[in-house]
Amino acid sequence: MTDDHRRLAYNISLSSKVYSHEATKILFREVASSSFLSNNIMSLRKEVAQGDLDSIIPILIHYHQHTPQ
Repeated sequence: MTDDHRRLAYNISLSSKVYSHEATKILFREVASSSFLSNNIMSLRKEVAQGDLDSIIPILIHYHQHTPQ
């Protein structure tokens, strides 16, 4: 592999041109956001029960003036 490629998971590599493309950056950002929010949603009940207030979900609920339901 040359320096003009980036190695990703599952032995996938992208050329620097594709990796630096705006659409790729948007895709990576959206996947990271989805993973982050999914993890917070899945662990919210446990964290609330433990008094752990590090989840983004209560902050988003408050910010957007929604109810937890």
